[in-house]
Amino acid sequence: MSASTVAAGAARSVAELRLRLGNEILAATREERMLSYPVITDGYLQRKVVETRRNGFASAGGEIVQGMAAVSMVAFDPWRRPMAALTCTALASRLGADRVPRVVALLREEVTRLEARFRRSVPDNPAVRSAARVGLVKRRP
Repeated sequence: MSASTVAAGAARSVAELRLRLGNEILAATREERMLSYPVITDGYLQRKVVETRRNGFASAGGEIVQGMAAVSMVAFDPWRRPMAALTCTALASRLGADRVPRVVALLREEVTRLEARFRRSVPDNPAVRSAARVGLVKRRP
């Protein structure tokens, strides 16, 4: 797995966690990140979290591994917890700013399918029914 993929996935995952938990993750992974990926500093990840929240997806454009780029989106379970991250990794020359919107649209389609499939797999769960009643999750179509 490339560092671009790691950075995009990590930034997207951290963006979806509560700030307190995000800070705990930064602290818990700091030593390993500094040894393996010194470019992925706390400040870098904090900036990527802000960017990811604003954009709705994470991206890395070659700043970690020269020549590689990645775009990542998270899929949520019915309780709005991150359950998966979908990532597209490519040569930076093939995943420039002009192609990112199309990749984001494709990832969003797949995330929507994955979330719908997961919701359908747990419809008889009382917690899901209760969450749907109060509007925390959408009822399945």
